[in-house]
Amino acid sequence: MEELAEQLHIGFTCDVGAPMPAFLQTDYGAFLLFYISQETSETHGRSVNIRSTAVDRGVAVIQFKWCVAFMWGPGEDKLHTHRLWGKGLGHYAAFMVHNSRWIHALSRLSELNEHQLVRRDWGVFNHYIFTFHDGSFEIVAQDLKISNFDLSMDEIIRRILDLSFYDASFYD
Repeated sequence: MEELAEQLHIGFTCDVGAPMPAFLQTDYGAFLLFYISQETSETHGRSVNIRSTAVDRGVAVIQFKWCVAFMWGPGEDKLHTHRLWGKGLGHYAAFMVHNSRWIHALSRLSELNEHQLVRRDWGVFNHYIFTFHDGSFEIVAQDLKISNFDLSMDEIIRRILDLSFYDASFYD
């Protein structure tokens, strides 16, 4: 079966010029943060909005359930080199990959590891891709929870680290 990327409609878009994506993983969860676009029809394409993590507000928080792998990849200028370019992958959006070669490779590695105590059901994992201006982010996790907050990046990071964003029911 062919590997394909399907765009996810998450209700908002990342800031095109300076989304400043950040990834935090703790014992309690994995979180991708980025600035949400605040462009209007009057400001679209006219300038890059330089961000201050202490002051600027409007941050997306994507919480991942049971993250098993992640990686950073190419940005907009090299995204055309990604194996899923032409197979649904595009700029400045979120995607779910169907028939993921990465999940298949992880499952094969798991089968070969004779010391692994817990066997995973790889059929419950999803491969997600988020594309930004200067890079892309890929992750294999069971599920995701999408939120956005009128808070600064610094405030959200503090709340994640003090477990304010930890939602135990998400992991049931």
